[in-house]
Amino acid sequence: MDFRVLLSIDSPLDLVLVKELQAVGTFNVAVQKVQPIGDAGKNGLMPNYPSFDADVLRKKCPNRTKLIYMCGEGFTTCCSYLAFQDDSAKYIHPTEKAHFTSPFYKLISKLTFSGLMKKIKVSSNEFLPEHSDPCGICRHIFQEAVRIGRV
Repeated sequence: MDFRVLLSIDSPLDLVLVKELQAVGTFNVAVQKVQPIGDAGKNGLMPNYPSFDADVLRKKCPNRTKLIYMCGEGFTTCCSYLAFQDDSAKYIHPTEKAHFTSPFYKLISKLTFSGLMKKIKVSSNEFLPEHSDPCGICRHIFQEAVRIGRV
C-alpha cells in the first residue's frame, strides 16, 4: 500500500517543511497550493492570481488518477472543497467500487473543466481570479451546478 502525506503550502518558503517531513520516515510528500477551505478559508488564505487564467478550462482534475481515503468518511479523488463541504456524499463514497462507479468520478476522471461545464450544462462568463486554480474552478462549477439543480 502506498502512503503519502499531502502538504498544503501558502508560499514557496513552506517547502522547507518537506525536508523536515522526509526526515521522519520514508514516504512520499505531495505538495499543493493551499485552498480556501477549513481554517485556511476562515483565515483568508488562498492562491493569489492577478486575473482569471482561462488555460485552467483546458485542464483536467489533477487528482483524477488518485484515490484518497478520508478517515471515517470513505473514498474520493477530491482533497479540496467538495470533500469538505456539509453535503459531501456525492463526492465521497463508502467503498472504492462505489466511488469508481459514481456519477462524480465518471465526470471528473474524463472531462476537462470546460467539458465538465458543457456536460452538466453550467455556463459562466463571470470567472474570478481564484477560479484560475483547478480546485477553484471545480468548486465554482459544482457550486453553480448545485445552485441551478444540475447535480
